[in-house]
Amino acid sequence: MEHHKKQKGKEREDNKIYVYAEEVEIKTGKVKGHSRCSTPETIGFQNLRKKLVHCIGQIISLMIRGCCEPIEGRLTNVEKGILILDASHVVPISEVTSFSPIFIAYVTNSGDDPNDDTISVINTSTNTEMAARIPVGDNPVGIAITPDGSRVYVTNSFHNTVSVISTATNTEILPRIAVGDFPFGIAITPDCSRAYVANLFGNDVSVINLATNTEILPRIPVGTNPVDVAITPDGSRVYVTNSFSNNVSVIRTATNTEILPRITVGTLPICIEITPDGLHAYVTTGAGDGISDFVYVINTATNNVSENPIPVGDAPRGIAITPDGSRAYVTNLFDNTVSVINTATNTVIGAPIPVGSSPIRIAITPDGLRAYVTNIDENTVSVINIVTNTEILPRIPVGDFPFAIAITPNCL
Repeated sequence: MEHHKKQKGKEREDNKIYVYAEEVEIKTGKVKGHSRCSTPETIGFQNLRKKLVHCIGQIISLMIRGCCEPIEGRLTNVEKGILILDASHVVPISEVTSFSPIFIAYVTNSGDDPNDDTISVINTSTNTEMAARIPVGDNPVGIAITPDGSRVYVTNSFHNTVSVISTATNTEILPRIAVGDFPFGIAITPDCSRAYVANLFGNDVSVINLATNTEILPRIPVGTNPVDVAITPDGSRVYVTNSFSNNVSVIRTATNTEILPRITVGTLPICIEITPDGLHAYVTTGAGDGISDFVYVINTATNNVSENPIPVGDAPRGIAITPDGSRAYVTNLFDNTVSVINTATNTVIGAPIPVGSSPIRIAITPDGLRAYVTNIDENTVSVINIVTNTEILPRIPVGDFPFAIAITPNCL
């Protein structure tokens, strides 16, 4: 069984910000005096405004004309000619030279004390934990973020519930959603309509209607002790690892029924990840015996398994694939390392990357530059530079027994 235990731009006088040719009243949000720098009808302005609208609700970094330091904040709204950060900080769009989203990582902490059952929030631009941890249900072990980045869904395995967190406020939206017995892995459809939850002890999958945050019954029977869930990019199929029956179930989302037969893989399949093109699914397997530790590759068109599984480190658990689909990163729980797989050749690249103690899950930033690894016995998160495949130190302290991790999507 898987290793687990319970456990700003500068403000001046009169609350005004002066940005070259425009003066913006922060309290009222009114823009005074258009000038030669204000060109709201240009194509460039309109394109920038459209991009900003896509990022409403997300934390962004702005570069302002004539300013040296970027301004960071949550983009609250975009109106004609202005944007609003953190509900009150008004900036003329015409003075924004560039902006980029800041990716936020959410980590489940599932320690012994129920008070330790929280979510850590990490700013990946600074690699520091943000504000207070978010309380959730008992023993949170699975996590997924909606494609629009607005909500985080967390499985509370000891409570048989799913918590919902608003990323705008980083607070839980109550009530919690009742699901099956010992909910573990969770994934969300690309259209943001449903979440699929693997119920470890129920041997089934719960489906959640995300519009109402209620379970859609009946549950879908799968194999023995399902752990993880992955959904194809077109949203048509759900792949579920059945850890104790050594196979993978495939669910057709149009009917919420299983497509038989199940796909046989190696011993103790734990995590599964599907490539961005939807053509292959990668499955971590192995009991940590140094013999059965492989990654299996499934052709999703035929649901056949490749003849040669990929040998990795001791007790492979988490897996994440880069946004361009070129590499897969695998956490080796007992080796304290991460293996890197070239997905074109399905071979391991170089030596495993040393990380913290007992790495169990991994997520990659949408820009493909860094991987974040939860070190379950060290209460830290390791950060890997994907360009050099080396760890960026220091590690990030988080809560007790960090398990699952997910990173907000790219709003651009």
